[in-house]
Amino acid sequence: MNTLVNENLKVSGDHIVQTLAKGSSREYFDFVAKIRASIGNVSGAKLREMIAEFNRQFAVWERVTENIVPTVARAALAEAWSGQAAALADVEVDTQVIGTGTTTPANGDTALETQTDSKTIASQSVNSNQAFNTAIWLAGDLNGTYYEHGLLINGSVLASRVLLNSPSGIAVGATDTLTVEFRHTFT
Repeated sequence: MNTLVNENLKVSGDHIVQTLAKGSSREYFDFVAKIRASIGNVSGAKLREMIAEFNRQFAVWERVTENIVPTVARAALAEAWSGQAAALADVEVDTQVIGTGTTTPANGDTALETQTDSKTIASQSVNSNQAFNTAIWLAGDLNGTYYEHGLLINGSVLASRVLLNSPSGIAVGATDTLTVEFRHTFT
């Protein structure tokens, strides 16, 4: 006798924490240099702690936004769970993207509306059923007003999309530092 077990898995794009830090002191730029040197050289959890400390010292604002996990990302997860993904890279979130589009995120999204920059994820970690993906645009990386943000699987498949501080966007100056942490909860 076969028994069908029906369980519900919900992947929610829980929260995106956006933190803008500003500074002009030597201490600010020394900390920026320390983070830049640590990317790729320290563990995800340690780098996440370092970025959090930087933001505690220099943040001028922080916002929490809800986001969506579009159909293409849920399809990639289904492929991985069914053994259809050829490699880990086929389902690994590895890039954050930022842009100037203002269209409301939708399940059918496959890219940002107007992507202007991307960053390799600086820190990845897991805590129970939550996945954390953090990218940091350090002083000198951005200069402008940005309205949308997203995560990419394998640098190309949209895993998550959100509008930043809608409708006004986030103004990032040439010496500002923007940290974006995505927290996805699997329930």
